[in-house]
Amino acid sequence: MDGKYNIHLGDFFDKNYLRVNIDFIAIYTIVFEELRRFILDKPLWFFADEYHFSDGTLHPIENKSYKEKVLALHKKDRFVASLQWFKNIGALSESEAETVVKARTSRGEFIHNTISSVLKGISPEENGKIFAEILGIYFTLDQWWIENIELPSMDVEDQKNLDFKDGFSLRAYFVKALVDMLLLGREESYNWLSKKLKEIYK
Repeated sequence: MDGKYNIHLGDFFDKNYLRVNIDFIAIYTIVFEELRRFILDKPLWFFADEYHFSDGTLHPIENKSYKEKVLALHKKDRFVASLQWFKNIGALSESEAETVVKARTSRGEFIHNTISSVLKGISPEENGKIFAEILGIYFTLDQWWIENIELPSMDVEDQKNLDFKDGFSLRAYFVKALVDMLLLGREESYNWLSKKLKEIYK
C-alpha cells in the first residue's frame, strides 16, 4: 500500500463508516461550490451592463468597472479578488475570508484524494468546524445580499419593516434542505456536527 495514504482496510467493510464519510464529503463539496459560485458570480453581475446568451442561459460580460474594482484586487486569483471585494463592501470579515480560503484547500484535498479521505475519516475539530463555519457564512452572505443589494434596487414599499432573519434565496433554501436531509437527524453519526448546525439554524 502506498505510504502516503493513512488508510485502514478494516473500515472499508464498515458500510456505516463509509456512508458517513461519503455523505459528509459530498455535502461539504456542494456547500463550498455554492459559496464559491456566489462569491464569484455576484460581483460580476453587480457591475455588468451587457450580457450574452449561451445554451439558453444569460451570462454577464466583464466590463471595465468589474476589472478595476474586483479583478484588480488580486490579479492572479479571481476567487481571492472577489473575496477581497466582499470584505471591502463590509459583507465579509477578515476571519471569515480566511475561513473560506481554508475551506477551498480542504475541498481540494477531498476531491484530489477522495478514496484516502473516505477511508481516513472526517476530523470533527478541523473539517467539521470549517464546514459549519462556511455554511453559516454562505447563509449570512445570501441574506446580506438580499437585504443590501437586491431589495434596495426593487420597488418594495416599507422596506424597513421587513424581517430578513429567516429570509434566504431559493438556492440557499435548496442547500439547507440538502444539509437537513444528509446530516441532521443522524446524531449518532454526526453528533459532533449537529449541535453546530442547529446553532446556525436557530
